[in-house]
Amino acid sequence: MKIVVVLNMSAGSLLGVPLDPLATAARAPFEAAGADVTVTAAPGVDIARVIARAADEADAVVVGGGDGTILTAATLLLPTGKALGVLPLGTMNLLARDLGLPLEVGAAAAALAAGSPRGIDIGEGPGAMCLSGTGRGGVARLVRARDRSRRRWGVLRWGALAIAGAKSLISPTVLDVTIQADDGGPAIDRSTPLLAVATASGAA
Repeated sequence: MKIVVVLNMSAGSLLGVPLDPLATAARAPFEAAGADVTVTAAPGVDIARVIARAADEADAVVVGGGDGTILTAATLLLPTGKALGVLPLGTMNLLARDLGLPLEVGAAAAALAAGSPRGIDIGEGPGAMCLSGTGRGGVARLVRARDRSRRRWGVLRWGALAIAGAKSLISPTVLDVTIQADDGGPAIDRSTPLLAVATASGAA
């Protein structure tokens, strides 16, 4: 079995981290299971192109990065029917936590190598799919502010998230939303600074 491991070097856990030990930890469990493994790393701006190429070359693709990276990979791999493995290397790692994966890269790779593919629920948000959830208002502003802080000051992980959270609290945006269930119940109108929708990612 051919597996390509793609690491997003712009992910929260990888900034400033030496690549070789990380690549070894990601590769070793799959090789021990008898797979032919290639590890490649790319910055965030190139990650979609590298994942697409890996999907053409491999029987399965394992992606190390945050939830945004995993969503990009899922969007590219879903039409191919090929398996996607998750190495939780972002700041929040919401999908990996939902799936019960270990948060250390070697342990996560070992869990994937010992497991077998299974399906998860996929939600459909405005203009895109979502795996663990999607958000509007404060959620989206928090992510954008975190990324700007990281690029501007080189702040790592939780530091960037704390700066982003402070900025979002200072000037919140209020959303007017209508919530309507599929069962035909009454619509609910609310004004809120934050809207988050979760999917049952661990379900088959």
